Amino acid sequence: MRFEIEPRNLTELQLVGNCLAQIQASRDVERDGTVRLYDAKGGDGTAYLDPARVLPWLDRWLEIRLVWIAARTTQTPAQLPLFVKRDLYRMSTRYVQRLVRRLREECGITGVCTPHVLRHTYATELLGEGFTISEVQASLRHVNLQTTAIYLHVRDDALRCKMSRRESTFSYTRAARAAARDCAR
Repeated sequence: MRFEIEPRNLTELQLVGNCLAQIQASRDVERDGTVRLYDAKGGDGTAYLDPARVLPWLDRWLEIRLVWIAARTTQTPAQLPLFVKRDLYRMSTRYVQRLVRRLREECGITGVCTPHVLRHTYATELLGEGFTISEVQASLRHVNLQTTAIYLHVRDDALRCKMSRRESTFSYTRAARAAARDCAR
């Protein structure tokens, strides 16, 4: 099954992991992936995104947004929120929750999928890619490291492979060497 996700929604979903925040205006997203946040989780500050992944979608969304603005108001783009609905009102948190639910249903995903679950998945992926807990904390804009530590669940397969590759003063048995070879594949 193939379906289209409009650029605004895809851009929002790309930003959910980094900053489930209200990005006030396009001027708050720099071309290097820096995002200025206001009244966001963790207070005002800065978040970072992967510009190669997000900026093409953001650029497409900004083109569509300009058409919507020109057709409906005399306000300038800078006077409106970055993410708006067709009526030019800000997209609420509830709107994003409904969007994720609709996309989950369209994709046939039967498990739980919410903006918070996407954020949790993002944090788990960062840890799996080798980011430190402090880097994940900064990315999620958690004030308290204990909040971020929730994402530190151990993956059995990864732990098993690491343990089998571990250098030891004891000699390896045949079974341990075989397990290490299996993990290396």
